[in-house]
Amino acid sequence: MIKYFFLLLLFSCSAFKEEEDPRNKEGYLLEESKKNNFCQSNKFQLIGPSSFGVKTFGKFLKKDKTLSSFEKFSLWALFQMNVHPDSSSPNSKLQIFVWNNQNLSYFEYDGTTLDSTPFLDGLSDFLARNRQKKSLLDLANILDKDFNFPVPIGAELAEFLRKNRDKIQRTPNFKSVYFKANHLITEKETLPHLNFSDLVKKRKNQFSFNPTLYTDSSMDTSINCNKNLSVMKEFIGPNGYSNHFAIKDNQTVILGVSSLTPDSEKSFGDTFLFSEKNRNYLPILCSMKKGDSFLLFVSGLGKGPGQLLYHLIETDLENKTSLEELDNELNNLRYITLRSPKRLVLEARRPSKDGLTKFLNSTLPVYSVPSLGNLWGYASLKTGDGFLKDSRNESYLFCD
Repeated sequence: MIKYFFLLLLFSCSAFKEEEDPRNKEGYLLEESKKNNFCQSNKFQLIGPSSFGVKTFGKFLKKDKTLSSFEKFSLWALFQMNVHPDSSSPNSKLQIFVWNNQNLSYFEYDGTTLDSTPFLDGLSDFLARNRQKKSLLDLANILDKDFNFPVPIGAELAEFLRKNRDKIQRTPNFKSVYFKANHLITEKETLPHLNFSDLVKKRKNQFSFNPTLYTDSSMDTSINCNKNLSVMKEFIGPNGYSNHFAIKDNQTVILGVSSLTPDSEKSFGDTFLFSEKNRNYLPILCSMKKGDSFLLFVSGLGKGPGQLLYHLIETDLENKTSLEELDNELNNLRYITLRSPKRLVLEARRPSKDGLTKFLNSTLPVYSVPSLGNLWGYASLKTGDGFLKDSRNESYLFCD
């Protein structure tokens, strides 16, 4: 008991050294709330990083009768470049989960060079593979015609710009958009509308496609991930940024994630979109099926996205019986183990007796961060189905 209170005291006083994370900064984290963290059995649902985008597209896509579910998703994905140019760019990796008619499909698109455009090439290929009537250029024309307005920037992009201010200011295409006079734009200021048709015409059609999922079946649960579970348990990679966007349209659920290691000194062409610095970062996606319960989860921020999702799976996630139970699990204390030197990293702002007990006898040095990762997803249970967002990050839902 004494040891527990000592550990809790250290966390509350921020005595542990803070480990670097791409978006963890004092004053940056959004105010946490248990409210509106998930949708509950709505026929049409949308999730994404922009309150403005979710509301605007939610109303438009819900009413539209001309676009298929796949076309609606691709339109929503394409728009992300105007919302998160630091993680959704023509150079970004693209990963997609589709749950349709009780069938799961996975689409992973990467570039063959740093200048490749797998985000655009992937969306175009995704539409073609699913035999959609509209092309990516058709959807770009819709954005240019019906969504031709400035887009407010969110807290995450504003923090990225602040962190990379000096490099961005030295790059003419960035400076002309991200600075007004000599002042860096901040949250709720706007970005100009991208010319989406122009961007789509510049795609290079140089990409790799990977539909592979690794299956792990234990007892009556089937788990499918884009990385082997045994690898995820220990894997630590480079820091990276990702963006999340998904749609549920009646019985069709499509989850998308784009990822980028943004080069703060190089724009994509003459735009304000960021280019790729390397192609080392990859978010982790997993599905879990047990009886009538089906879960899809994505982990895509920081050095250990695979570890974080592995730990979440270890909590018997597939045995949760309600979206509220899953939401509670997503809000529990998170941790990862890092190497060179080996150390334990815990979330400083979420300590609890139950959460800290398992670390009392650890022989590793303990470090703290304000928060870890971005875990979000979709669940279909007997009691309801819907998207779940991570309250640690900038994420919004449209449930109707």
